[in-house]
Amino acid sequence: MVNEELLFKDDMMMTWMRDRFLQLLTSGRRKSGLPLKQAFDQLGLHPFYTYPAIALLHPIGTRQDPYSQTEQLRQILMQQLPETAIVYIDDQGRAAILFSWSARHLLPALQRTLMDRWQLDVAFGIGQPCRQLAEVHRSYVQADAALHSRFYRGSERLLYASDQKPYRTLADYPEQGEKELLAAIKAAESEHELAEAVHRFFEPLLEEGLPDIKQVYEMTMRLLIRTERKLLADHGYGESHAKTEVTAIPGMETLEELEAYLVRCYQEIRKSPVSEAKENHRRIIQKTIRFMEQECDKATLCEVARKVYMTPTYLSLLFKTNTGQTFIEHLTQIRIEKAKELLRTTHFKNYEVAEQVGYQDPRYFSQVFKKKVGVSPTEFRDAVAN
Repeated sequence: MVNEELLFKDDMMMTWMRDRFLQLLTSGRRKSGLPLKQAFDQLGLHPFYTYPAIALLHPIGTRQDPYSQTEQLRQILMQQLPETAIVYIDDQGRAAILFSWSARHLLPALQRTLMDRWQLDVAFGIGQPCRQLAEVHRSYVQADAALHSRFYRGSERLLYASDQKPYRTLADYPEQGEKELLAAIKAAESEHELAEAVHRFFEPLLEEGLPDIKQVYEMTMRLLIRTERKLLADHGYGESHAKTEVTAIPGMETLEELEAYLVRCYQEIRKSPVSEAKENHRRIIQKTIRFMEQECDKATLCEVARKVYMTPTYLSLLFKTNTGQTFIEHLTQIRIEKAKELLRTTHFKNYEVAEQVGYQDPRYFSQVFKKKVGVSPTEFRDAVAN
């Protein structure tokens, strides 16, 4: 009698091998080896596709465990799709479909079935067809980009790469838009008026083309920090929005969600009587400075931001707002003070002092030291020795 546990393990191993193979193939990281047809045959996969393409699936608005939901999607998709389509899990944990472009008409019906029968609201990012399997990684990249375009196309569920327009670079921060938004927030008498004010802020940014999504996140964090500071300075408002973390902004999946989040932030700022946000910011800056002092020889904005769980852009702005100095200005101050201490208390040579405080170029260290202290490191050491 065949051992059922062994069969189960073998089945799991085969699934893992198929997923891994398809991950390498569709990411473009598969190295030369067996011919593709032979590799597909060995893994028990259908090897023939007419203009192969990739679809990536993203469940929307679910609190279910991501892994268990992806596996649930895999099982449902395998039941609904023909054997010529392959369902696998990509290296980001998303359900993916490799299919022939001639079968693309099945995707709308599949999306509706997922919603109607299993109550799964799923967005599909659909790449363009390729001439052959060896090029399918291009379709995968396009499907991924199409899925991310849901930021602007939030209500759509079938996101075709062919419909996607290129993003543009935001030239300048919208200072005038911020002023108008701030005035509207102060004058708003309802949540609806707040929502309209926030929406009006973003409208002009979309008129000349869709901005790069990462830039929108960074601009919005900057906007919220600046408007928060100005609102808190106005005696007519509370001092905190402690329940609305700015660092949550990069997690917003659509522009509508982002706008709604800003509305909630401004509501909290206007009504909260408790000063928690400033205290939270103060603790973050204290922790940042402590890292800078402990590791000044290798501290960088990116490294310190990682340690305090923030983006470099947000930490830089928060640091300047709370200390009046830029990150690099304060780091330079720390390094020079430590260098002065080493020059006073040790016999290290100037280049050794430079290295211990984070300067690999002794000449540059001397220039910075003289600019900040008024004398060169050697002159400083001679003066304190006498």
